[in-house]
Amino acid sequence: MSMYGQTIAGLFGNEMVHFEIPEYQRAYCWEKEQWAQFLQDLEDAESGYYLGHFLFEEDGDRFLVIDGQQRLTTCVIFIRSAIDALSALGDGQSEKDVRILKRRFLEDPDLGPRLKTVPFDNPTFQDCIVSGRSAPGSFCTLSSKKMVDAKMFFTSELQRLGNATAILGLVRRMQNAVITRYEVGDRAMAARVFAFQNDRGKELTQLESIKAFLMLTVYMKGKSDPVKNATVEIVDGQFTRIYETIARIEVDEDQVLAHYWRSQNGYGAGRPSEEVKRELSSTEDPVEWVRTFVRELADAFAVVEEFSADSGEYSVRLRLLNNLALAYPFLMRARRVGVQSDSSAFRTLLKLLENLTFRSLIRGGRADIQSRLTGHLLRIDDEASLCREVEQIVEAVKNGWWGYWSDDELARRLDEWFYGNRVDNYLLWQYERV
Repeated sequence: MSMYGQTIAGLFGNEMVHFEIPEYQRAYCWEKEQWAQFLQDLEDAESGYYLGHFLFEEDGDRFLVIDGQQRLTTCVIFIRSAIDALSALGDGQSEKDVRILKRRFLEDPDLGPRLKTVPFDNPTFQDCIVSGRSAPGSFCTLSSKKMVDAKMFFTSELQRLGNATAILGLVRRMQNAVITRYEVGDRAMAARVFAFQNDRGKELTQLESIKAFLMLTVYMKGKSDPVKNATVEIVDGQFTRIYETIARIEVDEDQVLAHYWRSQNGYGAGRPSEEVKRELSSTEDPVEWVRTFVRELADAFAVVEEFSADSGEYSVRLRLLNNLALAYPFLMRARRVGVQSDSSAFRTLLKLLENLTFRSLIRGGRADIQSRLTGHLLRIDDEASLCREVEQIVEAVKNGWWGYWSDDELARRLDEWFYGNRVDNYLLWQYERV
């Protein structure tokens, strides 16, 4: 492993080198808070600006970005915005600067683009950032829209400066920003370094921390290089699925992770990033555990995407109630044990979850329905057991065994004054449909 400090200008100084964000890395996720902080840091950086650690896996003239992709992508977007702001001035004085910036940071006419993002966002990145074309009418992923929004934000802020000298001053500060650069020649070392690094801007999510720990575990506990390499490919492939899902839909990745973990361990399960480490340390075959975990986790993200697009009556009602903490663990558990989403058993489950969620929200207070549901959740291991557990929950509610959520309690709550309760919009929607 080699490590040394340099500037952003130095990083892009070798025109033969280009950077790529591998498909198993997360897509662009910075938002206005991070863009504004990035710009503020440049404005305040009269005596220098430290932009943090960057980790690359070297592959000839190609450098895979393992850590630092948010900052590196933002730097390139900022350069495009500066070029657009300078071009809009129309004074002709900064044409040489524009040509240099384009060649150094965006694209060499002979060697191609200096940076490629994850594959599902790269067409938009090359079109709107590298080539500077106008934004499309719609976007295939949320992350590609965020890149274009970042360009619009920076362009607008730079245009307010009103002159080329001020714009180029900020560009120089960005180019002179100091980084710590790590280069490794293999994935094993990359995993080790990343496991102990933090990104600048957004803190690592639990999902990112777990991914780094899983990779590290594979390299440390794998019995042979073929096993390690095959498992790394599996982890990469499943995280590619996860990040593609995140890029397509608005989802809190750590909430999905928590829902999945509860589907496996009950509603009282602890923090996944801590419990995954504990389970891995005690399992006899950690590599197989990792393979199973990443496959099931990617499937759980697929359940969220599938449910988000489901136009079925009870799915729509559940989403309108805007509280899926009860529902997702059951939905993920059912799909995990092979219950198909178009089956009558799954539709019955949706109906029950909509009903329970409504009762839980209108009841409010500290009444704990989750502890009552955990046993039923964990006993689901096929379609037959799902149907059995659903029937038992229905009986408990109908016969008043679950007093807080019984029919009598529901009727009493509906007769009370509950304006401002979280079910108001839901009831009004149902009323409008009658």
